[in-house]
Amino acid sequence: MKAMENIIELHKVNKFFGEGESRIHVLKDIDLEIKRGDFVAVIGQSGSGKTTLMNTIGCLDVPTSGAYKVDGIETGGLSANALAWVRGRKLGFVFQRYNLLASLTTLDNVALPAVYTGLSHLARVERAKELLTRLGLEDKFKNFPWQLSGGQQQRASIARALMNGGDIILADEPTGALDSKSGEMVMGILESLHGDGHTIILVTHDPGIAAYAHRVIELKDGLVISASGATRLSARPNTKARWMKASTPSPFIATSSPKPSKCRSRPSWPISCVLS
Repeated sequence: MKAMENIIELHKVNKFFGEGESRIHVLKDIDLEIKRGDFVAVIGQSGSGKTTLMNTIGCLDVPTSGAYKVDGIETGGLSANALAWVRGRKLGFVFQRYNLLASLTTLDNVALPAVYTGLSHLARVERAKELLTRLGLEDKFKNFPWQLSGGQQQRASIARALMNGGDIILADEPTGALDSKSGEMVMGILESLHGDGHTIILVTHDPGIAAYAHRVIELKDGLVISASGATRLSARPNTKARWMKASTPSPFIATSSPKPSKCRSRPSWPISCVLS
């Protein structure tokens, strides 16, 4: 693996919403490259296009025009199943409001993404337990989301993002619903994941959170107006790895999931099938 190759590439990406007189131009000729293993913050005021850009990078939405590659895969023209394949194997999502399913235990919430990759039940449970233990939630396997604090829910959502490997972690305002102490812990986790080789892309309106990143990309009115290295805050506490159990080997790089032997109508198709 080349350490400095691009894992995200957008070229002249535009996104419109609506039709006729109500048509809105949300992303405007976005050119952007993110290297494998980078830590990037996307900042901008409300309405600047941050969320639309994150949805595009996450294959949750598609550009109106332009080209987008994720880890060398050209996403233009891919079917819904193919985009789901890319999301399931390349991307992990961390949301401001956690998005844990209230009817599932913490363990089942974390294991859920691997259902769609064909991983066996036993392997799913073992990996989910390993990730939750690594994140200090080894006593919360059977708890439901409403029985967890905000910080614990966000740690569970990070474990879920890592379930299928999470080479690229997309974090949308990951500390926005947390108190300052829990927010520092979450950012310490993201720093440690970056140290393990994950590519981290986070959306934030908070300059203090953006200062954790190595690059800051600023959007305004759908345009990238700056893309430069971040100035770190000298007073920011060193939170990296405080949450980790030092004696535990890192489980964050997932072993490869078994692929289905046939192409079937499900998001876990092998990429050679969904792209054909």
